[in-house]
Amino acid sequence: MKKVLIFLVVILVVLCGVRYMQCRENKIYEDEGQVLIDKIERYRSIHKRLPNNIESLGEEETMSNDPYYEQVDSNTYKVYFCMGFDAYKVYSSKDRKWTNER
Repeated sequence: MKKVLIFLVVILVVLCGVRYMQCRENKIYEDEGQVLIDKIERYRSIHKRLPNNIESLGEEETMSNDPYYEQVDSNTYKVYFCMGFDAYKVYSSKDRKWTNER
């Protein structure tokens, strides 16, 4: 009985650790994305339109873990991160919230 209890505690600790790491990773993505969102909104307030691309903000688009920018239409945009082969962390200016997409 004692071995089963120890096993269950270990499993619980591991699951809590995994969940903590997932939440921490999401927070890091959102914080990094917020920097780009702030630049986009500053650009919009100055020029009264959205930037055409990330280079318009003085940023260089890279193929790393940096956030990507996509203008959806003249009033809305998306900022997103590739989190794996087919997983994305996406901010929509229309909804003003982050979502996980596949």
